[in-house]
Amino acid sequence: MFKLIMNKNNELSQFLRPIIFIIITLNSWSTNAAQNQHVALWLGLDTYHVDRTNDNATNENNKITSIFYNRWFISTFINSYNKRSYLLGYQIWYNQMPFFDSNIEISYGVSIAAATGYGRNLATNIDGIVTLGVSPFVGAEYDVNQDWTIGGDLLYIPTDNGGVLTSGLKLRYRF
Repeated sequence: MFKLIMNKNNELSQFLRPIIFIIITLNSWSTNAAQNQHVALWLGLDTYHVDRTNDNATNENNKITSIFYNRWFISTFINSYNKRSYLLGYQIWYNQMPFFDSNIEISYGVSIAAATGYGRNLATNIDGIVTLGVSPFVGAEYDVNQDWTIGGDLLYIPTDNGGVLTSGLKLRYRF
């Protein structure tokens, strides 16, 4: 019998139920981020596995490259299991606010995504083809001018083994 959502033991993950609740709750809140159109390039700098007891997930040089269009993003990277992954994601909750009266803005939110390349290694996989994820993030951006910003982000990716912290640099163009 085909099960749509399975973990590596072919059972519905207990982790998935709270994720669905969080997604529905956060998506119902409106964002106060600027609604102007933008594209951005995001390059991953460093990855750190919180729990290092899983000797199969050791890669911390993920070479992440992401392209954003508004709140949608696509990425490619070498995952923790040293396999090429492709990711499609959406920032379901995004908030941005000025840091005092400066050209610096603080942003934070939550993204959801689906990634290939993990097989059945993580509990949130769907039939070993795609793995679902939820990731909170925080960042800061400097407004170079009215159109361009540069900044950095830190995101936490929950996993079966405690999670992964990832940092990156962002270059954004508003139009």
